[in-house]
Amino acid sequence: MSANHPGVGGYLLAVFVVLLGVAGAAGILVTSFQSWDEGVVRVMVPGENRFELAEPGSYTIYHEYRSEWEGAVFSNPEGVSGLTCVLRSPSGDLVEMERPIGTQTYSLGAHSGQAILTFEAEEVGTYTMEARYPEIAGSKPRAILSIGNGIVGKILFAVFGAVGIGLATFVVATIIFVITLVRRMKVRKEA
Repeated sequence: MSANHPGVGGYLLAVFVVLLGVAGAAGILVTSFQSWDEGVVRVMVPGENRFELAEPGSYTIYHEYRSEWEGAVFSNPEGVSGLTCVLRSPSGDLVEMERPIGTQTYSLGAHSGQAILTFEAEEVGTYTMEARYPEIAGSKPRAILSIGNGIVGKILFAVFGAVGIGLATFVVATIIFVITLVRRMKVRKEA
């Protein structure tokens, strides 16, 4: 149709924009959730564990109350109360650990965790963590700790990024739809 007689192309464009937004949001969610735990180190406690940190920065230690370890499924909802952890840097220095500010939890696939400690890694290399329960705690079950930087942030980025793309494309599609509708109504009135 001519410029004076707008067709349904605007409606089709609006639908295309919505579909593009849905595909983009789904793509962000799928790729982010498939790789959310890249760089995360998992250790079994109690005991002594050595693990590599590839970059300096702020790290959080989570108790994974639902986890998998070498094919075994762990479920430990009662937590790791009484667990004491001592962390040493690659140079053998004691690393100060603190309780996290607020509550940080995640639940994706076979893994659910809650933040229990945070620390600053000032150097890369092999860290050593010794985690024990006090003798008065009696027999406590083995548990899985995950160590990573930005685990919850990665998950939030994926969710809010997908929602943001979805909302932005919906707004753009709505604007295209309304402009097309108004132009078509205007042409009908003039006819």
